[in-house]
Amino acid sequence: MSIKSPIEAMYVAGKQDIPAEAELVSGIANRLYDHLQSLDVQAARAGDPAIMRSMLSIGGQVYDVMRGTVVSLDHCASSIIKTADDFVATDEDAASDYQHLGTGLKTLDVPTHQVPPALPDPSQPGAVDPNQPTRMGQGDFQPHDPVVIGSTPDPVDPDTDHDQRDQTEQQDQQQTPVVPPVVER
Repeated sequence: MSIKSPIEAMYVAGKQDIPAEAELVSGIANRLYDHLQSLDVQAARAGDPAIMRSMLSIGGQVYDVMRGTVVSLDHCASSIIKTADDFVATDEDAASDYQHLGTGLKTLDVPTHQVPPALPDPSQPGAVDPNQPTRMGQGDFQPHDPVVIGSTPDPVDPDTDHDQRDQTEQQDQQQTPVVPPVVER
């Protein structure tokens, strides 16, 4: 077991440990983002039941916290490195400890993580499906434009649906003129 100086501990934390945690949280947040978008589309197609909207609301809040955590961890790592650099520049003991650090730790950059994208409020009815291309006309698709999916309306009562179909059929029969068949001689 080796004894680490406070300067070494600061550099290890700022260049390795905290960025590793930020990477972990970022990966989880990105997977959660994909799953929330998928669930949002499914909820819209199912008529946006309250239970699914509640799940999406909670998931959206968790996602926002994770997204903020990635930013905070990156800022924390950067702050620790800047503080350690300042100690090395202004304190003889810290400068001496820095000279004994391995080259790998000295030259290691502080990684920053791409902030996961903002998530539209998934608790609202309807959804945006970024994976489904938009039809642009004569069979052409625009692959990068997301499709907005409205909430599926509540189903119609079967008796009401039956009555509406009967009315439509009667109207069609009344409006369609009867043409006698042509008989050839």
